[in-house]
Amino acid sequence: MLKKADADVDELAQLWAAGTVGDVLTFAGKKGLCPISERLEKTLKRAPRAEAYDETQHSADKGDWLADEFFRMPLAEIDKYCDYLSDNTEFSTQHGVKGEEYPSVLVVLDDVGAAWTNYSFTKTLTPKTEGKEPTERQQRLSNNLAYVCFSRAETDLRIVMYTTNPQDAKAELVERKLLSDEQIEVLSLAG
Repeated sequence: MLKKADADVDELAQLWAAGTVGDVLTFAGKKGLCPISERLEKTLKRAPRAEAYDETQHSADKGDWLADEFFRMPLAEIDKYCDYLSDNTEFSTQHGVKGEEYPSVLVVLDDVGAAWTNYSFTKTLTPKTEGKEPTERQQRLSNNLAYVCFSRAETDLRIVMYTTNPQDAKAELVERKLLSDEQIEVLSLAG
């Protein structure tokens, strides 16, 4: 029994180092290391969805695509995510830093492709460039959250703002006297 247990632990360690979440779950289920529900077992055994996800056609089965992505994840990513959830990293969300201070702070603002409507940093900071003013609620919430983020820095604050029109956004930030020309660097994500 000890030899079998040692062999299973060695195999699990190898999977944990180089395998995926799906590999480890399949191994754990096969070896009886932890209970695997019927639903999870069925999901692990089915072939991954080959077709691209389409909201109109596949919304009822969205979990298949999510599970497939999760099962393909390397375990190292799960470790990092667990560290993040346990507040064991140097990173935090905007909502998680209220009342804290740090020597250096990097704030990332990305409204492009965002699926939520409570905040809009690009509309709040550069409404002319965006071609649309924020709603009153977006303005209030965005201002409050920006204050929380920006006021955490003791000496060094860096802001990364993703926008579809960086040159115009820079000009508007300077025009509105939110930042000076020297404080803004425009970088392209294009290869």
